[in-house]
Amino acid sequence: MKIHIIGGTGSGKTTLSRALANKFDLKIYELDDYYWKSEDNYTKKLTYDEMCNTFSNLVKDEENFITEGCYYECIDELLEKADVIVFLNTPFKVRRKRIYMRFIKTKLRIIKPKRRPSFKSVFKLYKSAKKFNNEYVKIVKQMLEKHKHKSYIISSKKEENNFINTLEKR
Repeated sequence: MKIHIIGGTGSGKTTLSRALANKFDLKIYELDDYYWKSEDNYTKKLTYDEMCNTFSNLVKDEENFITEGCYYECIDELLEKADVIVFLNTPFKVRRKRIYMRFIKTKLRIIKPKRRPSFKSVFKLYKSAKKFNNEYVKIVKQMLEKHKHKSYIISSKKEENNFINTLEKR
């Protein structure tokens, strides 16, 4: 099974990826891990060409995988390869709360972050989440038009659970 998950910051991409990976024994490729050159604080980015090359070669020989991320400029090949595409169109207020809760939990060392959080970084994530809603949702929906037959748009936990049940029955 080949799955690609798209969604804005705080939409639940990583959580859904992990659940599906555990359930179906799939390897996860988080596109953020490949887009950012610096693992430290996600400060150095790939160039556009580097990003597109990296993403297109990422799962070249993989039979089963989950890719997750919304670098819409360079994910056409990943969408083509995917058997299933999930767009987590989580409401902004839910995503905003998740961004803040993740920050608090990392500061309290309840969860281990991939990068060191700061007030500046959380504000950037908030702005990114808002921009996603204002600009990218329309772009993503347009991208998915040609993949209607294998795309799922999920906006709630209930819809997510129904989707997982659907996959189990395949």
